[in-house]
Order: sequence, then structure tokens, then C-alpha cells
Amino acid sequence: MNYTTSTFENKVIQDVLLTDISNININPRKNGLIEENVESLKEAEVFPEIHLGLLDGQLIVVDGYHRLEASKRLGLETIKAYITDYKTIETIIRDAINENINHGQRLSDYDVAMSMYELYNKLVDAGKLTTIKMKDFITSFKIDERRGRSLFNWVVLHKEILDDEITTVKNISFSDEYYSMILFLNEIPGKISNEAKYKIKTFYNKYNHLSKIELRKAIALFKQGLDYEIEAEKLKQAAKEIDTNPIKQETKVKTKEPEKDDLPVDESENTEREVTLKNDLLTKQEPKEEKKDLKIEETKTVEEKIETVEKLNEEITKELSNSKEKFKLDTYLDAMSKQVMTMLMLQSKGNLEDFTKEHINKLNDIVDRLNELTEGYYANDK
Repeated sequence: MNYTTSTFENKVIQDVLLTDISNININPRKNGLIEENVESLKEAEVFPEIHLGLLDGQLIVVDGYHRLEASKRLGLETIKAYITDYKTIETIIRDAINENINHGQRLSDYDVAMSMYELYNKLVDAGKLTTIKMKDFITSFKIDERRGRSLFNWVVLHKEILDDEITTVKNISFSDEYYSMILFLNEIPGKISNEAKYKIKTFYNKYNHLSKIELRKAIALFKQGLDYEIEAEKLKQAAKEIDTNPIKQETKVKTKEPEKDDLPVDESENTEREVTLKNDLLTKQEPKEEKKDLKIEETKTVEEKIETVEKLNEEITKELSNSKEKFKLDTYLDAMSKQVMTMLMLQSKGNLEDFTKEHINKLNDIVDRLNELTEGYYANDK
């Protein structure tokens, strides 16, 4: 076997004997080859070169499993390929994942999650993760860091803790919440103790139906050694006691004394009241100029109204920045919640433009800033 290896600057494409290619399979597609892809390639008969990795004298397929299988079925002896040198199998696996994430028939979320997790465990077993931070491991893949982290958290939850047969990735953001429990218990993915697995699995089976907001409350209580269901029942009982309190009942039973306007009147009084009301309305008509201003306000576009609100917010922010007073969070959180609900409503009606990469980046920036806001809370929570 005598082949020329390629470099980053110089890709050398050559004919490689199929018999020289190793049977070592690191295909990141967990369900194997897609049959219709192989048949489609067979019909084409000519397809792009594949990528082979040279490790310890063996040629291992990095990218091109479907093309290799199509070549075998066509009875070909050679296949076009370029070869690169590798020092470790872990590096070949990482490149195999990256070259298939957004290439050709893209990997599913499940494929990405499982491949990342399997590679992670290989590195753990080889003792190579002691010098690698989790962030560096996640960012070594060609995927948005936030999504990559959530996919990794999802697979740790479902395959290491729950040990289930699920192969469709759903609710990956929920897995971030459960992952926080792993960190709280000082456990390491790949080596989570049976005790921790039992605690988290029991919690999951009991509370996986909760909304994300309620799940966070339940996890916060878990970290305090409390149970969400028990605490919720305590609140119900407390509310029930307030309702059955004798003082409260007395207040409820006490009837409201009729006011003057509630007393019955005869027809003559009704007529007199109607005349008086009409006169009051006539004397309280709004000036013409004020009506004109109102009309102008009503004809403003949504963008103009938003711009007016933004200018007002800027002025308020300037004033608040000079104040030493502490302000309540609820006002700001309620306003943010309303904005998000508005966008969801517009999206459901088809009145919101499609998200772009720039929009996603802005949303990620917002989430990062929110994380900065809450860092103090989680630091104290530990």
C-alpha cells in the first residue's frame, strides 16, 4: 500500500483499492446507511471523492460511507479518495462527525448527540479529558455551542441516567435543567454514580410533565432538599386555611351598604337625571384641537409607536442609572414576557418575519446577558 497523503493546503486525489480500506466503522449515523442514498449513487455511477484517514498503517473512512458501499455494489475495484494522516482514533471520529453535520445527507440531532457522547466517553476512558474543558470539547464540533451543549446534555440524561430507547431528540432545552442537577450533585458525565442516577431518574419520572418554569421551581426545591409536590400541597393547605378563617368569613358575609346612586328612584327623578347627564356631556366635549392630535396618534404605524416607546425607555434608563434606589425585577420581567408572547402570537399568525442567523445571534446574546444576571443566584445556591 503506497499512497500520497494530503495536507490542508494540498489535497491529493488518487485511486484507492477498495481492498486496502479498513473495515473499522466509525460512521456517525447510528442507524447505519440510508439505502435510498446508496441506490441513488449507484445510478449516478460517478460521485465525489471520499476522505480516508491513515492511522497506524490503516485507511479508515472519515467521510464517504455511502459512496464506498455504492462502489462495492457496482463491482468497482478502486474509488477516488484523498488521504490525511492522523495520530489518534478520537481525532478521526471528531472529523467524521464534523464532515457529516452539515454535509450531504445531514446527521440527525440524535446522530450528533450520540456521536458526541460516545467520543466523550472514549476520551474519558483514555484519560484525555482531564486537560480539556467541556466548552472546548463542545466547540470542537461544527455546531452552535449552545445547541451542541444542549444535545450533549440530552444524551447524558437519556442514555446514561434514564437508559431509555428514545431515538428522537425532543425538548433539548429541558435537558439543560436536568444537567444542572448532575452538576449540583458533583457528578461527572460518563461516570455518574448509581445513587445520583437513581435520584435524578426518580425526579424525572415524577416531574417530567411540568412546564419549564415549574420544572425550574421543582429543581430549585430539590437542591434545597425539598419536594415540589409536598411544598405545593403545603401552599394549598395554607390557602385553604385562609379561606376558612372565621375573620375572613365574617368579612365575606358582611354586605355592602347601598350607596346613594343604588337607591330606587321614581320616574320623575329618572327623567331629571337623564337631562342633567346630557347637559354634563355637552359641557364636557373635548376641544377640536385635542381631537385632531388624537387622530394623528391613531394613524401612527406600529414601528413609529415602538420608536416612541424606545425613546421613552432610554430617558427612563438614564434617570434610573443615576439613582441609588433598588428596583423590583417583576416590572422588567413582565415587560420582557409580554414582548416574547407578542412575537409568539405574530409568528403563529404568520405575521413575523423568518429568523436569520443575525436574529439567532441576538437572541443568544440576550440569553447570555440573562445568564450574567442570574450568576449570583446560582453561586449562592451552591
